[in-house]
Amino acid sequence: LILFHLVSSQTITDKTTEIADSSIVVTSKIRTDLEQIQQDINELVNSITRIDSLLAIKANQVSIEEMITQFNHALLDLQNDMRNSTKSFDYKIKTVEEEFESRISQLNRTVNQDLQESNARIDELGKNINSVSDSVSATANTILSVKSETNTKFSNIDEAISKRTLYWVIAILIILLLVVAVFFFLKSKVVEQRDSLSVIKNTQEKLESEAIQLDTKLIQLFEQKLEIANLQPQQSQEIDHSLPIKLGEEIHRMRKRLKTMEESHGTKVLNKRIESLEEKLNDMGYEIINLEGKPFNEGMTVQAQFIPNEALKKGERIIDRVIKPQINFKNKLIQAAEVVVSQGV
Repeated sequence: LILFHLVSSQTITDKTTEIADSSIVVTSKIRTDLEQIQQDINELVNSITRIDSLLAIKANQVSIEEMITQFNHALLDLQNDMRNSTKSFDYKIKTVEEEFESRISQLNRTVNQDLQESNARIDELGKNINSVSDSVSATANTILSVKSETNTKFSNIDEAISKRTLYWVIAILIILLLVVAVFFFLKSKVVEQRDSLSVIKNTQEKLESEAIQLDTKLIQLFEQKLEIANLQPQQSQEIDHSLPIKLGEEIHRMRKRLKTMEESHGTKVLNKRIESLEEKLNDMGYEIINLEGKPFNEGMTVQAQFIPNEALKKGERIIDRVIKPQINFKNKLIQAAEVVVSQGV
């Protein structure tokens, strides 16, 4: 409404300005006409001056009656000119006043019409403002109700979140306590396992040391038996191979055990004693054949156990493990080997 009043005021101001501009135009025309009249008066004064000059020049040439007659004619001419100028000025003044009044009346009609239109628009705007005000009031009431409901829901949500947060904090603390307890429990178990592994390792080292000592004593015993067997004369032509076969089996067993042991001073000494004992057997004509890792074929004189192996090609056979070694005497088989053969599937 205020904006419309401002617009209407601006319209009236524009109309007033237009009227003022018209007044300025009329005033300018009047000023122009006055200047024209002033010029006419100046011309009359100049005419009178010329008449005076003529009278002064011809004073000696004409009689006084002629001078009076000429002056009267000049005066009549001047009066006629002034009368004509006055009539013209009055006519122009009247014309300007009529034009001014016509424009003023036209402007008044235009202003009145604009004021009526402005009042009609103001009434229409008032009605629109009232309806908008009612809508705004209804919207404000709706917003207040929604805000109240939203605040209630937010308060409920905050309360629920607070409770859930408390529950989560308690759960996280319980989980942390459980993790810490499990960590220390596992740490104690790891320590126990380390201790157990240490004990097992020490025990294994002791067992290996004792095994090396036993094997060393066994080798000494076998060496003594070999010396005794060599010193005794044979009472029959058949040769007893029981001692060399037993010795070959023990050498094979000792070498398998040495593969599982870490290298140490004791293992090196035992390995040298085994090599010395094997050389003595070789001197006697006996030979221990190592078949481990060699291809298997049907022509071999062995006792074989077959196990499938997916890593091998189909039909391929490899001796994977030797249970009893093959022993030859002077290139003749006196003990067949017992082996485990891996075959491809």
